[in-house]
Amino acid sequence: MFPVDVDRKHFLTDFGKILLDSEEMISFRTVDGSEYDVVAKEWGFYATPSINARLIDQGFKTALVKNTENRFYIMLVKKKSLEKFNVFLREQDESLVEWLDERTISNFTCQFCQGKVKKNSFTVTREDKYAIGKDRQLEPASYNECSLCGAMHLDDSSDYSSVYSDGSYYSVDGDPSEFIKKRFDFVINLPRDQSDNQKRVSRIKSFLSSKILDNKEKQKLLDVGAGMGVFLYQFLDNKWEGTALEPDSIACSHMKQVMPNVSVVNGEIKDLKNEKFNLITLNRVLEHVYNPADLLSDIVDLSNQDTLIYLELPDVLSFYKDGPNNEAFGYGHYSVYSPASLDILCQKAGLETCMIDRTIEPSGKFTIYGFFMLNEKSIKKV
Repeated sequence: MFPVDVDRKHFLTDFGKILLDSEEMISFRTVDGSEYDVVAKEWGFYATPSINARLIDQGFKTALVKNTENRFYIMLVKKKSLEKFNVFLREQDESLVEWLDERTISNFTCQFCQGKVKKNSFTVTREDKYAIGKDRQLEPASYNECSLCGAMHLDDSSDYSSVYSDGSYYSVDGDPSEFIKKRFDFVINLPRDQSDNQKRVSRIKSFLSSKILDNKEKQKLLDVGAGMGVFLYQFLDNKWEGTALEPDSIACSHMKQVMPNVSVVNGEIKDLKNEKFNLITLNRVLEHVYNPADLLSDIVDLSNQDTLIYLELPDVLSFYKDGPNNEAFGYGHYSVYSPASLDILCQKAGLETCMIDRTIEPSGKFTIYGFFMLNEKSIKKV
């Protein structure tokens, strides 16, 4: 063995050759006991461990990887080192095509990491007032948990996102205008130590304190899926000018009344053409979105190299700490997120992760939140 200087990287270009006759085998073993065998054949080489059995038993997954020159590689990845593998792919500018060991196991596919193995499946048994349509009211929502990134996906392939623009989301609690007014008044008058929103405002402003470059000019904030406007109402001060983007027309009418100085846009991202913002927030929005990667890609178009993007989502710990009937699960939420799944999703959308963390809200909700900026490729595009 040769001594290794841990403070420097060493690259071995040609350490040695081993000559094998046909039917001879060589085994490669690491210090932790991991092992891989190769047998020489008349027609080439036979990698003896089966992808779907022995390699799995030995703690490996088998990845098909593509680089920027469209060259393909097969890599054996230790299950316990998946985060390191994701870092490696990012640094090498390579992409995962698929996990070969999952190819014949399941018809489940995680939309974030493309994993095909389910770790858990569970059904929501409480009454779900946000169930969409009679068929879903009769059939409780079910979720599948990805064994790779940990995200939990609603087992329903239908896109019913129009519910957030046709007024039916708020109407389940009676007259929507009256409900929004009462709920808004209740939330903004909560004591600070009982308010999820006040906690949200504090953590964003704390993170921003060292990020805002020019306090002399007003900063532009876009709140996507602004709802009742609670966040903007308690966040905005004389340093900010706010834009609320909300698909529900009744909620927009309410915001115009309580925040006359805020630009309220009743529509979608496409309605904000040629605008750039210093801060973009999506507070518990992505879980309601059928294609979150598409939405985040649209967010990139509204950003510049200094834009900070804040994402807040329900945490998969909701299941592990409180079970399948936690408020995080039901037909209103397509996915419930883990830190790994959020990081993967944002990478694919062209975002660089500044930080991801978890918290338990004053209300008891389990929350994942993170701060993101454009990565180098996205900066070049904008």
